[in-house]
Amino acid sequence: MVFAFATDDRTLFAFPSEADAAAYAEGVDVEDGMWLFFAQDGTPLEPVFTTPNETGRFTVGSGVYRLERASGKHAGTLLELLPQVASVEGELASVEAVRQLIVSPSCGGGQDKGVGFEMNWVQLTRSLFRVPLIARQNPHA
Repeated sequence: MVFAFATDDRTLFAFPSEADAAAYAEGVDVEDGMWLFFAQDGTPLEPVFTTPNETGRFTVGSGVYRLERASGKHAGTLLELLPQVASVEGELASVEAVRQLIVSPSCGGGQDKGVGFEMNWVQLTRSLFRVPLIARQNPHA
């Protein structure tokens, strides 16, 4: 999963893949800083253009880019950005679901990163997909 944050309206998009994120966020807007990208674990990604944007007198052509782990230490994490998110669209439905995914042990989050949050797989699945759990009755009770 790849996250893309639209800096203009503060919407966070959760895409199933890098290709989906790059297809949605046009290269000209990416180059202008209108999009910030993050990996599933919340670490920042940066666009690397393989084909530059083209700006003519009356036309603009969007370039082609790929996403790589950000090399600069100035880039913040998605966890730090979450308080600024106005809405979430795509694969996840809420800021809380994004936060839980980022800090989950399967993403490398939780106590190992100093977040102080731990969740088991059942809790994570239930919160992300809002699937009600059916209580199992104890036949020996």
